Amino acid sequence: MWSSVALNRYQLICALLLVFCTAMEASAQDPATASASSPARVETSPFADNDFPTLLRDLKIQPTDLLEVSLSVEDRGAKLTYAPFLYGLVNYVPVVSETRLIISQSNGVTTMGAGVLYDPASPRSRRGTELWLKGAPTELAPLPYVLGLRSRAEDISKGITPLMNEFDGASDERRKAILEEVAAIRARANAMLAEADRAVATDSRAEAARITKFYEGLLQTSIPVLSASFTTSLFAILGGTGVDANGNGLADTEHKVKGRALAFAADFPYRRRLQRRPADGKPTVQPEMFWRWLQFSAAVTTEWQRGSQEEGTQFGRIIGFGFTGGGMVKVLNSNYESTADYKQSFFIPSISVGGSFERRECVSENEALCPDSIEHQTAITPFVDIRVSKTAQFRFGVPLKLTRKVAGDKLSDLGVVAVYALQLGAPK
Repeated sequence: MWSSVALNRYQLICALLLVFCTAMEASAQDPATASASSPARVETSPFADNDFPTLLRDLKIQPTDLLEVSLSVEDRGAKLTYAPFLYGLVNYVPVVSETRLIISQSNGVTTMGAGVLYDPASPRSRRGTELWLKGAPTELAPLPYVLGLRSRAEDISKGITPLMNEFDGASDERRKAILEEVAAIRARANAMLAEADRAVATDSRAEAARITKFYEGLLQTSIPVLSASFTTSLFAILGGTGVDANGNGLADTEHKVKGRALAFAADFPYRRRLQRRPADGKPTVQPEMFWRWLQFSAAVTTEWQRGSQEEGTQFGRIIGFGFTGGGMVKVLNSNYESTADYKQSFFIPSISVGGSFERRECVSENEALCPDSIEHQTAITPFVDIRVSKTAQFRFGVPLKLTRKVAGDKLSDLGVVAVYALQLGAPK
């Protein structure tokens, strides 16, 4: 099924831009904040793709869109979202650092735009800094202690060389004493090295626990992620010529801009790290933990759309809104906390289910301006997201579209949404 998805020239351009952007962002990370920003981006949604899967898909910006291309079987399109200031600025600036540049292509129409968002789960935000400092150890790292032990072990080991030089000319009794003394020296040195390794391991475990607690604290918030975007879409054939093929006295391709759209969205997360109760009700030494991960979203849009490139064609006005909700229902790997994806961005391989309600309505006084002669359109879409890994994520949905034409005709359509989200890489 996926072989039918063909990349056209616009998608190839997107892919090349994506590789370039990945290299730029990877080299731009501020080393001074590496300890507090790795992973530099955490997964803040349980969904594989935009959680508005049908009518508002291209209008909403998500933190998970960063450096990601989605190939859709339904519309055979590609979308690239790039954040030039996320690491380009030395200090993280809310909203400004989360500015996104967008380019997408679908059904021969190229869309470009920009968007901003407020992400309370960013490790580089003020809240992230406060959480990081709050978890700072009360004692200094045992570096002097470790270095002292290793230096002392090295000094003690130097006493072995003169003893071995004496060994060849010594009597049998002296040789026996030398071997015992060498064994004792080695035992003392090895004990000191073992103690140094133990101290390092203890400190490493404490630091790992601090980092884990830090990111869990970032995720356990009910502060919404707010986003806004403005996009402009262009006709497949750019305008600007004086051709009048139909002889009506009007240029056929006068206009370049097909439409503009302004969108506002809010994601309301509910993420909690909870302790699973044992079946027998008895407390355990190491309790099993799990994530309860839900998300509810809302979006409002206003659009201006032209139905034709012909000279004199005016914009039709469309307003829209959507609601969606869902959450994680099954974890695919019970040992996910040991995986690199979880350690780098708290990605959890899982299955999520959700549903969305979307509506778009033409509000132009002149109904002849309504695109495709649609007065209003509603889509109800239950969907399932399967997130196997960061590079293999799938969505399957069944949208029920209800359409009313300006002439009064009512249409219904039951379709299938099938999306493969291909993440080519994010800066670390």
